[in-house]
Amino acid sequence: MAVFHRWRGLGGVGFLFTVAIGAAVWMCFRLHRRLGGDFFVACLMAAPLVATAQIHWLARPHVLSYLFLLALIFYLERADGRFRVHDAAVLGLGTALWAGVHGSFPLAVALALLYAAGHAARAVLWKDLDPGKEWRMARWFLLAALCAAAGSLLNPYGLELHRHVAGFSTAGEITSRIEEWRPFDFRRPDGGIILMVAAAGAAGALLALWQRDVPHALVTGFLVVLGWRSARGLPLVALAALPMANAAITRALERTRRWSAAAGGMMNISAAMRELDRGNHGAALVPLALLAVLGWWQQPAVVHRTGFPVEKYPVDADRTVAALPASGRIFASSAVGGYLIYRFQGERKIWIDGRADYFGVEPLQQFEQILAARPGWEEAAGRVGFTHAVVVNDRPARIAMEKAGWLTLHRGARYTVLERPPGPWRWGDWQSPRVP
Repeated sequence: MAVFHRWRGLGGVGFLFTVAIGAAVWMCFRLHRRLGGDFFVACLMAAPLVATAQIHWLARPHVLSYLFLLALIFYLERADGRFRVHDAAVLGLGTALWAGVHGSFPLAVALALLYAAGHAARAVLWKDLDPGKEWRMARWFLLAALCAAAGSLLNPYGLELHRHVAGFSTAGEITSRIEEWRPFDFRRPDGGIILMVAAAGAAGALLALWQRDVPHALVTGFLVVLGWRSARGLPLVALAALPMANAAITRALERTRRWSAAAGGMMNISAAMRELDRGNHGAALVPLALLAVLGWWQQPAVVHRTGFPVEKYPVDADRTVAALPASGRIFASSAVGGYLIYRFQGERKIWIDGRADYFGVEPLQQFEQILAARPGWEEAAGRVGFTHAVVVNDRPARIAMEKAGWLTLHRGARYTVLERPPGPWRWGDWQSPRVP
């Protein structure tokens, strides 16, 4: 991200993640094919896929974790029961790289264990299958999980990284305060189509279980549960669970060939499309696609719109914030805090930004207390040592601060910059200029 930012600023970062998103969607459709899904069913799932995955299409490292997840599933689907040295190397080093990029790396261990449990269940529940083969497959995936777990320790923090991720993921007091970690609100205008994706994933899990495909049933069900529990999990349902659901649906459609000519004809056309695609993975078009995306990001209209919109960020307050003393401590929302850190290259002291998992419960509680101007907010602000605030105009914090004597340095279309007045309770010796 830093390299692309040095190359083209925010446009370079946008280009990087546009390519990453395109690669994730391409891998998703390859997974439809790899699992034996029907071509037309995959096309029907395309619009719901995009509608669901785009709710978290942001220029953040979690987008790269989609590539790791899909690559992992591709590799796990290649298992033949004989675990080799190169399997250990690929899974261990791949998970080590994943752990260095994003905190979702425990999914590598979880999915391998689910595959192992699925094959073990098949060996126990259905004696007409080959128990020896199922146990060999279960052993392969168990070894894969162990190698992934060992590889994830190859990070600068060792086991502390795992403790941190586990602690944050189970800290309901923190995650309940972050919108993307809360359950998705299906009452939104786009909630209906996203609900369809979750329902399709759940139906695919049940259908796979009925077909005795326990590994895919467990993985699909696990991803659907993640999606129901947290909005962040819904893109995983769209990218990984839908291809597995398509495979189960295709197997069910195959059973209808005997009595449905229409279904049989559709399946024949789909098979012809798959055959046409067999030798063409689109590789020849990749350079053209990259050039097209790069050219789009260089268009003057796109360059002009690339940045931070004034209706969401305090862009019009930059001069005021730049004139504040370097020792000032600024209260701002998490999104604004991140913007100010980026805009002033870390030269402004910001208390809270979007990396919520680093702050803990108590600071987030204080943050909410001040932002909502709840009783005791002044004492909380004094304990942290705030000298200034950048708050939305209609927030209770702005009104309460002005009533408490905070001075208005700037009021823009959306944000107000305030300065705490000097008084007997002030800390330090500071003076700030009055910026109109």
